[in-house]
Amino acid sequence: MKGLVTCVAYAGGRRIGEVSIPDISEVLKLPDRFVWLGLVEPDEEMLAEIQLERYGDSLFVVLRTAHLDPTTGGIDYGETHLFVGPNYIVSIRHGRSLPYTDVRTRCEASPDLLAKGPGFVLYALMDFIVDQYFPLVDAFEDKLGALEDNIFSQTLTRETTEQIYQLKRELLEVKRAVAPLVDMGNRLVRADLTLIPDAARVYFRDVYDRAIRINEMIDTIRELLTTALEANLSLISVSQNEAMKRLAAWARPSSRSRR
Repeated sequence: MKGLVTCVAYAGGRRIGEVSIPDISEVLKLPDRFVWLGLVEPDEEMLAEIQLERYGDSLFVVLRTAHLDPTTGGIDYGETHLFVGPNYIVSIRHGRSLPYTDVRTRCEASPDLLAKGPGFVLYALMDFIVDQYFPLVDAFEDKLGALEDNIFSQTLTRETTEQIYQLKRELLEVKRAVAPLVDMGNRLVRADLTLIPDAARVYFRDVYDRAIRINEMIDTIRELLTTALEANLSLISVSQNEAMKRLAAWARPSSRSRR
């Protein structure tokens, strides 16, 4: 069926095994077990098939993902929808989001933490998504450094100004993607969500703190780009004025010689 990546049952932090979609409801009836279902771009038939009964509290999280394309160096954006209940978590990837295979592997390698249930899986997924933003910020810092070198080495071109505007637009898009991570991290550290065990809140605090850090780093780079743009325009203006003075100085002797 289109869109299914994997569906696994866990008990006591240990992997029990793969579960077929028709059997999910029966597994959810067993005590101390939860199911982690991973989907990517599911079709309507798949979504209809996986409709789960909701027992007690549930949580729906939408997060934007972003990562550097290693081939083009561009930014690939995606979106992940997370449905979290006391005994299940469903992750649905849309767009060009990275697979969560490594997240599952790391979770299964830490049974003491995985025993905390779907709340810990939610943290692990958010942690992975946040991690992808740091290489993005590093790449922007490198581009800013290159632009500054161009500006202050007197390589004054229209292309430099256009590159600054382009970077500012790209940073704004990244900031919009990070914002939900900040808001959701802040929400999940609060004590009114019974789906998040108290012992797991410290992990969400870490996600929240790192999302704040990324947001602040982006703001700093945007401010530096604004300063770089002003410096570039000022140097261009100075260069033009000097060129005009040279032209004027060249024109004055010529005009006297014609008298």
